[in-house]
Amino acid sequence: AAAVISNTAICSGTAISIGAAAVTGSSYSWASSVSGFSSTTSNPSVSPASTAIYILTETITSTGCKATDSVQVTVNPLPTSVVGSARTICSGDTTTIGSSLINGHSYNWTSNPSGFNSTIADPIVNPKLTTVYKLTEAITATGCSNPDSVKITTNPVPNTFWSVGNISKTYYFHAKDSLFAQSSYTWDFGDSSASITGDSV
Repeated sequence: AAAVISNTAICSGTAISIGAAAVTGSSYSWASSVSGFSSTTSNPSVSPASTAIYILTETITSTGCKATDSVQVTVNPLPTSVVGSARTICSGDTTTIGSSLINGHSYNWTSNPSGFNSTIADPIVNPKLTTVYKLTEAITATGCSNPDSVKITTNPVPNTFWSVGNISKTYYFHAKDSLFAQSSYTWDFGDSSASITGDSV
């Protein structure tokens, strides 16, 4: 008898073997309901883009006697993991990644650098360093999953401090940023005068 596996389901993009070990003295011919597939091996591997039926005809070479059997491979779709677009934030800011919850889907977030985990669809994150967040979204009913990731670039905020000096009874104000060799400064003394730029006034 022609040996095929039982009807089965796979996730889109997955390969599966649909026959069995070869029997000495037999030849094999496979066809399918989806055009473009044929094989003469006893146990071919297939990865259909959509649900397909595969038909095996096994022939005993010495007698020409034949047997036919078939198997249906149902293809389940993958979820469309929505992580959001890459973006840049300032250190200390928060941002939302992901998208709205889809009923019947599960969500698993991890990060690189490690330390972040979440099982909600659209978590709020506050990375101190540039971080890549990876989402694996799965359809609960089929187990089909699909990973995607998003990079959040974190820029440091200015680390400005200022000092006051008294030179010839004139106060001298000086600002310095220890993180950046070149920074822009704006002074506003709250007296409705025009703001002054530069690191010293």
